[in-house]
Amino acid sequence: MTRLDFTVDSPSGNQIEVLFTFNADMAEMYFGSTTINVDSGTAMYMLRQKETMPQGKAWGESFPSVVNHTSSSVARHHPDFIAAKNGDFDAAIRLVNDLVKDDKVMEVAELYPDAHIAYIHRMQGERINMIPAAYAAKFAALEMNVEHDIIAITNVSHTNASDIDRLGRRVRFDGEVTKGASYIILDDFITSGAELRDMRDYISSKGGAMWWPSQHLGTAVSEDSVT
Repeated sequence: MTRLDFTVDSPSGNQIEVLFTFNADMAEMYFGSTTINVDSGTAMYMLRQKETMPQGKAWGESFPSVVNHTSSSVARHHPDFIAAKNGDFDAAIRLVNDLVKDDKVMEVAELYPDAHIAYIHRMQGERINMIPAAYAAKFAALEMNVEHDIIAITNVSHTNASDIDRLGRRVRFDGEVTKGASYIILDDFITSGAELRDMRDYISSKGGAMWWPSQHLGTAVSEDSVT
């Protein structure tokens, strides 16, 4: 079954036509002249959300820079990194306490005291990566409003994926969003910003308001950055 679906804005300002061809378990996504494979669930989700969830919108030049705390190498060599990535919240707390700079957290909290905190809460293999949740606890300790109900409902691996593959492997979210609230989005590592984009799009489709700085535990902007 082939269907004409929607268009997306390209970086040059032109619109690119998108359509899907569905097979038994997978779908082919025709993105301009590029074809990529996506799972059928993700394809159907994109179609259901097309009116309210912009596909791959740029963050805008006025969007603040990502706030970094350490390098990817330092984070990955921390003795609690593997355990934290695989569901150990206590290990994640120790890692965050060692690597997150409290003065940067305080600066963001002082700049945006009324913002709500949302973090990427998703599976890492068969377990939940607890680092973003431990990071969010830093803001909770400052009595900021941390929302725990927004969760990723697909287990999508973006490790070593190209940017075009990241577009196809969209992370689907579910959970309650506070309408009209402004959000700060947290994650442990940021590469292309695909997961933050997907979370932003979900929150926006549910009535979330302005976007403020994404927080970033790992990797410097020179290595990993959000567009």
